[in-house]
Amino acid sequence: IETTRALMDETIRRSLPALADTMDSLGPEQIERFEARLEERNVDYTRDYIEADPAERASARREMARKAVERWSGRLDSDQRATLDRMVDSIPDGSRPWNAFSLDWQRQLLAALRAGTDARTLEGLLVGWWVEGKGFDPAYAAQLAANRQRIAEGLADLLVALRPEQRARAAGRLRTLADDLHEVRAGEEQLAAHSAR
Repeated sequence: IETTRALMDETIRRSLPALADTMDSLGPEQIERFEARLEERNVDYTRDYIEADPAERASARREMARKAVERWSGRLDSDQRATLDRMVDSIPDGSRPWNAFSLDWQRQLLAALRAGTDARTLEGLLVGWWVEGKGFDPAYAAQLAANRQRIAEGLADLLVALRPEQRARAAGRLRTLADDLHEVRAGEEQLAAHSAR
């Protein structure tokens, strides 16, 4: 889990300079459209996560987790699904604290864009929010760490329960992902070497 998270954080971190450059180039009308789009997403999030019936939300969380795992393992049997469901059910719903964090960073980002904040400062803000988790409520940050531990333990239990062909499928998918990441890294190194000339 930690290795995957580190890879994801590094991928996000590497994409942020280009995103910050794009944001730095936005004009007032584009910023207004961006704000309107954020507001639409906030309405959708509130409807789908904050105001959703708790039982329906729990069922949706189980289904999302099942689909995510089955992309790697293939179809889970009923015992394997039960193992995964127990893990998902052990993780508290963090939609409210996540929403509070998201609304706060949106407010700060829009203020920075309207103020004409330069690209490198925008990049620093994005790294802080999206990679370093700055601005998380301390209780929520602690809950996220506990959730990662629950997920690691739950996936370990599930891995033991996988049939050999499911493990082989997951291993193949991991090898493909690793190969793709190596190609991306090699391409970035070639680009950096070319740019240094």
